[in-house]
Amino acid sequence: MSANYPFILLSFIIGLFAVNYLRTYDIHEKEPVLKMALVTLWGGIFSIGLSTVLYVSLHLIGIQGHQNVFGALFVIGPVEEAAKFLALLTCYFFIRHEINEPTDGLIYMSCVALGFSLIENYFYAINSQRSGFIFFLRLLTSTPGHILFSVFMGIAFYSIVRLKTGIMLFLASYAYASLAHGLYNSIVFHGLSVFLLMFLLFKSYKWSLSLLSYTTAKSPFRQSIKEFIADYENPVKESGYGCPNCGSTNSKISYTKGRIHIQKCDNCQNFLATGDTLCEVYKYFGSIFQNKANPYHVKKFRISSFFKWFKKKAVENGENIVSFSLDELNATLIQKNNEIVEKLESKWWFPIKYDFKPKKSVDYLEDVAGRGQKAQQKSARWLGANKVFWIPLLITAVAVAIVLIKLGTAENILPFLFIGFPFIIIFFGIIYAVGLMIKDG
Repeated sequence: MSANYPFILLSFIIGLFAVNYLRTYDIHEKEPVLKMALVTLWGGIFSIGLSTVLYVSLHLIGIQGHQNVFGALFVIGPVEEAAKFLALLTCYFFIRHEINEPTDGLIYMSCVALGFSLIENYFYAINSQRSGFIFFLRLLTSTPGHILFSVFMGIAFYSIVRLKTGIMLFLASYAYASLAHGLYNSIVFHGLSVFLLMFLLFKSYKWSLSLLSYTTAKSPFRQSIKEFIADYENPVKESGYGCPNCGSTNSKISYTKGRIHIQKCDNCQNFLATGDTLCEVYKYFGSIFQNKANPYHVKKFRISSFFKWFKKKAVENGENIVSFSLDELNATLIQKNNEIVEKLESKWWFPIKYDFKPKKSVDYLEDVAGRGQKAQQKSARWLGANKVFWIPLLITAVAVAIVLIKLGTAENILPFLFIGFPFIIIFFGIIYAVGLMIKDG
């Protein structure tokens, strides 16, 4: 249905926004955009192909008719979430150097879910005979839904590939993803209350933020604000904020990191920051990602429960400049960070209590930092050194996409994917082998 093409485009834009939004929480070491795009493309094609093979296999043994509550909960959810997780595992070979903190698993799992949803939405729109509000609501909400439901499996992916453990964590996250996915489809299939649909997405969003807070708190790259100040190289003096504690307007030593800008008062030795900076400080050094840390909530932070700590231990003036003790703020942020970790690990459904404990040895942290730098260097050389792998992969993905578009209808696409899936892998292997022979001369 050509009338649905604008909604497919809008669904794509919403998906890009959702992944980019999650990436803004990857605060310690952001993932390369090229690798994210590659995982989205390959992960989407692989997961759609694998889920199609699984559906056809179930059909051959008599399990069919999934457009009901039972099918949504026990067939569609488990099949598609398993396909997405397995697709991410196949991506490991070209993102293995990037997987060095738990948040990375969440980011790349989201990319696979984005790719899956975009392809699914395209074929759903061109083949569906439905119309109306529920149809368009489904088209527009399925992409963020896929991402929010699957993102929990990302932490299991990190645990399995990096820590060589985490089967129970995978089972718990897979069960959640399958159940949430099944509930979403059940609501859509039966045209149930839009309120239920929005409630499911909202709760998934809140839980995703909690998970991001947890993985960030466990990052080996995380440092305290006191360590940040102590390790800052060559701080410079700049025109200063007016100190609300002592009134000094002299130039002050400044410390900057991204949107964080802190100054040290030359007179009373307190530290100064704007309310917006404090939100960034809470996010970066305290792993706080809830809406409470949004800059819009800070403009009246004197009456905000989130900043009640500052009512007793900080001074604020009419320009929204806060003066605070570094030691006291540092202790508060460490406490918040520990609370985030303890809150999630105390849940009855959280199957492990030890896999993500940050290791404090200097040698370990230096090793992780070194691997992170090497990964960035390898990413910078991606178009050169690794072209023998990604060019065949890109050629295969484009070829499959062209064939799927030419086939057009589900009646033609399903047999192609079921019969042709092994040949797609063989096609890629042949191109890859040719590339290796050319490279070796």
